[in-house]
Amino acid sequence: MEKLFLELDLEINPWLKDIDISSNLKNLNKLLNLGKQISSLADISINPASSLLDPIHSEVVNLKQDMSTRNREIIQLSEHNNTNTQIINHKLETINTCVENSLSRYTDESKQQYKQLTNIVNKLTGDANTSSIKGCIGENFLEKVLKIGFQDDSIEVTASKGHESDIHLISSHFPKMLIESKLYSSPVNSTEIKKFYNDLDSTGINYGLFVSLSSSIIGHRRLEYKCIKGKHVVFIPNCGFENMNIIYGILFLREISQQNNKNISGDLLDEKCQLIYNSLKYLDILYENISKLKNDALKMKTTIDTQVNTLISNSIHTEVVVKSIILKMKENITDCLSDLDCSYTILEKDVVDDLIKGFIESNNKLENSIGNSLVIFTQKGYVIHEDRVKSKYSIRKNGDSISELKILKSKAQYTFKGGLTFDVKPNLDINYFNNLLEIL
Repeated sequence: MEKLFLELDLEINPWLKDIDISSNLKNLNKLLNLGKQISSLADISINPASSLLDPIHSEVVNLKQDMSTRNREIIQLSEHNNTNTQIINHKLETINTCVENSLSRYTDESKQQYKQLTNIVNKLTGDANTSSIKGCIGENFLEKVLKIGFQDDSIEVTASKGHESDIHLISSHFPKMLIESKLYSSPVNSTEIKKFYNDLDSTGINYGLFVSLSSSIIGHRRLEYKCIKGKHVVFIPNCGFENMNIIYGILFLREISQQNNKNISGDLLDEKCQLIYNSLKYLDILYENISKLKNDALKMKTTIDTQVNTLISNSIHTEVVVKSIILKMKENITDCLSDLDCSYTILEKDVVDDLIKGFIESNNKLENSIGNSLVIFTQKGYVIHEDRVKSKYSIRKNGDSISELKILKSKAQYTFKGGLTFDVKPNLDINYFNNLLEIL
């Protein structure tokens, strides 16, 4: 290892005084090397011609060019977005116009449909509560059942004739039968049953079917058979609109008539009757299933009624909401038009109150009359607009101009739509003026 001798200046390096140079030669060499490196780095940072920062400078230039390019792209995108925004605004205006037209048309159609639905509901609920309509419903139902179930027989409707019940069932193979129907909301009393037996007596008919479609029959069970003074009657309470109960009742009476036409012994008749009564339990099962079906139908009807009521309620609510929106839109349009109109300014409520108070408290009777007339307008919900020259007022409602009030020094005049004029005079007749506004 080559050795060099260096004379150290203690004034420049006073820190060497406290160091054992012979034992710290290695560290001193490292410090000398470190000083050299720091001197080289300082020369690089001070010398602008150094190429050490060239890559960084190149990156900065490239970055600046890239930023310039991106800035131009952003400007182009901004211009494109402005163009699209204008197109969108135009389309929104078109959509708003379509929506307003649709809302107006929908409101008119909803009102018309609601009126029609109301008339239908009123007619149904009103007609169904009359006894004559109820009677027709029961008669038409029985007639339909008989025409379907006994197509070979003749059906004569005698409801309009006195003492002959509702329907006569005439057959070439079986005795004539009298059929009575009731559609009551309360149980059928014994007076109606007595009338039915009297009808059997007056017509000479020995077989009858007494049907209550919607209620019970006092003193009689379901499908109960009675024979009183040779009159054979089957009672069917709570029949509902189920045709099988009626058909079984008629078939039972016809079976009785056939048995009566035979000279059979009492024991055989008892046996047959017992067989028939035993068969009634199957009718009970059938009736239970039919009743279940009827109840399901009634539940379905209730659900449908609820949905119809909800639809009506929603229609009414929609009508109210649409009306509120229209009124609000009219108010906004009025405000916007007022902002654009340079001649008129909407007066706030407190300003109107002060204006009217000034007229009423004036010593001029003409101004008193003007104040009283403006009070009537404000009570009816009209809005007062003032001309900026303060010699004319516009009376408006829902954005429409109703009248203009022009005040001169000794004269005041209202000009209404259509050209009608009204001169305001001292001691104005308030009732007359109010009636005039009602007519207009």
